[in-house]
Amino acid sequence: MNLAALAAPMRPLTLWAPIGLEAPQSLIEVSLETQGATRDVTGRQVVLSLVPLVIGIGTAAGEAPRASAGATLVFRDRARAQALGTLRLGAAGRLGSEPAPLDYCRVEGSDHACLSSPMRAWQRFLQARRGPTQGFSMSARELQHLLIFYICPRPVFLVSVADGAHENLFPMDLVGELGDGLFSLALRTTSPSIDTLRNSRRAALADVPLRNRALAYSLGKHHKLARIDWSALAVDTVCSARHGLKVPADSPRVRDLDVLDVHAQGSHTVFVCRVTHEERRPQSGPDGPARLFHTSGIHRAWRRRQGDLPWREEPA
Repeated sequence: MNLAALAAPMRPLTLWAPIGLEAPQSLIEVSLETQGATRDVTGRQVVLSLVPLVIGIGTAAGEAPRASAGATLVFRDRARAQALGTLRLGAAGRLGSEPAPLDYCRVEGSDHACLSSPMRAWQRFLQARRGPTQGFSMSARELQHLLIFYICPRPVFLVSVADGAHENLFPMDLVGELGDGLFSLALRTTSPSIDTLRNSRRAALADVPLRNRALAYSLGKHHKLARIDWSALAVDTVCSARHGLKVPADSPRVRDLDVLDVHAQGSHTVFVCRVTHEERRPQSGPDGPARLFHTSGIHRAWRRRQGDLPWREEPA
């Protein structure tokens, strides 16, 4: 074994790894466990705020609250039925009402089995030296919680908004399904597009093929803008079927959304939306059905130790 291989475990893990998977992801199942009851919430849990870290759980209309203080979110490898991470939930409540209720809870603690105890301590030390992440300061403790949340791969979308005066297209992964055709979008409170979305009450959500990773990341600068120059984009666009919002022409799936509720939640503003139209487009090319997802570096490290990387990775 050469020196580089020996030193590899001592290097800092990437926090968030871009990977290619077929949507929806089927590697990880997420369960909400409380008072002896277990509920599958794989397609119903989202981040509502990063500071403080608040998780939302989708609840069907008329259903009793799912989340409660003392509950846990457990992230399991589906093939091995092995728990890879756990989030302990604290204070809980409910946002909104019918037809879009949304349970929420603070994250109070966490644990994971992706790294050995010595490596976990070493990686926490290295991460603390990096300073602020996510563009602002998260505590080291809450960053660890977030890494466990991202054991479940999270899809990246391009979001298109317009209100007649302003229009924008930007990437997001703080987006999630809540069940029953509902989605939540969590935008930083500093985003100029919050007003655009409040005014228009509509958005278009476009899946990102893995091959468009560089494009999606290049559009990250749009988060600071209220209006963009569409002619400067390095991608052809078409209009979404229901709302006529511009999206990349090669997006494999586009969903038009109507905004039902808006909630301020810590560092973010949360938009609860309903899908009003969905369009799927046939795909071809070397990556086939692979969509761009993010997962945590600790999850990727665990997969590598198992000799099992069931996704596509592209060179940086």
